[in-house]
Amino acid sequence: SGADVREVHRGLIPADESPERLVGDGALAVGDAACQATLVVGEGIRIAMIAGTLAGDVAAQAVASGNVTREALAPYERDFRAAYADTLALGRALNERIAAYDDHEWDDALRLIATMPPALVANLLQSQPAATST
Repeated sequence: SGADVREVHRGLIPADESPERLVGDGALAVGDAACQATLVVGEGIRIAMIAGTLAGDVAAQAVASGNVTREALAPYERDFRAAYADTLALGRALNERIAAYDDHEWDDALRLIATMPPALVANLLQSQPAATST
């Protein structure tokens, strides 16, 4: 009673494929700008923080060396993609599939999830490939 809305915060999760390039001369794309969100539950801050750390380390080295060319910044893109390309591709594929579900398909999916080990469900929600045992 008597309350007013002062601010509204919301954002769109980028549901596109990762850009063809994450680096250019003097520029690095990180976080939403680089489509670095897991698309199953829209989680992006964890990956953005990791990407930001990778980008910051590479950018600091590039600036210290006086070389901020695409080639000098490329280790960020290479290392990020090596660590997260599969995760982001899995999340995108799952997102595209479940975005088209109707009520019946959601009911079926929830029944299936109820039979799965909790660790596997957590991996899927974070777009992580299931751990394999050797």
